[in-house]
Amino acid sequence: METVLQALEAMKKATSLEISRRTGLTQREVINQLWDYKRKGWVVQQGKTWLSVEPTQDAVQPTDSVAAVLESITPFTSTRRGEMVIPTVRGVSREIRRAKAKVAQLERLRDAVRELSKHKHLIQEVMP
Repeated sequence: METVLQALEAMKKATSLEISRRTGLTQREVINQLWDYKRKGWVVQQGKTWLSVEPTQDAVQPTDSVAAVLESITPFTSTRRGEMVIPTVRGVSREIRRAKAKVAQLERLRDAVRELSKHKHLIQEVMP
């Protein structure tokens, strides 16, 4: 009998139902095994489909070094190109406050969208 991983590797891309039909296992058993494989990094999920161990570029998480992270925020850390300046505590605190304010704004927006979604039918009646 073919295993879930073998079936997925042969199919390259498949839904849990397709794998279930091919292996003879229940769909729940297939899904549980696929999630175990996903945690191990052997498979990748895209929507309702699963891909076989070679993940796509958007699924690969880059491992940046400290220098690469600092380079990505150069406007914050340096005044001239090629010169590295360690930020002050005050500057870092200011950036943290800005980030917290942005998060609070996004949370308020999320709450407003939730309320609008609850009353979608009323909004559709009002809007032509």
